[in-house]
Amino acid sequence: MSEQLAGQTTSGAGPQRGQRHRSSNNFTIDPPSNYNGIRWECPGGITFSVKEDIRGSGDPVHFSNLTNGSITIIPRDQRQDRFYISDPQGAGGNFDVKAYAMIRS
Repeated sequence: MSEQLAGQTTSGAGPQRGQRHRSSNNFTIDPPSNYNGIRWECPGGITFSVKEDIRGSGDPVHFSNLTNGSITIIPRDQRQDRFYISDPQGAGGNFDVKAYAMIRS
């Protein structure tokens, strides 16, 4: 199985100004059609959630308690350009999050 970078963002250690949960800007996760899952990469010791930015509605949590090496699935029919990092724990400052598509051979 190989991997391909499908998305990335930089998150703050806490909420952005005026926000309760959001700690990053929106980012896109764009895996190829033959992917098996998404492997998340971040510095060790950090836990975070991924939410979807939906205007005029509460933003749903898609994944919670993610850590370095967590694996998730994103439904193919779901919009993939409105994700953001929320509620990070254990970060001492800004940190990078990368989402790698796991591709079956």
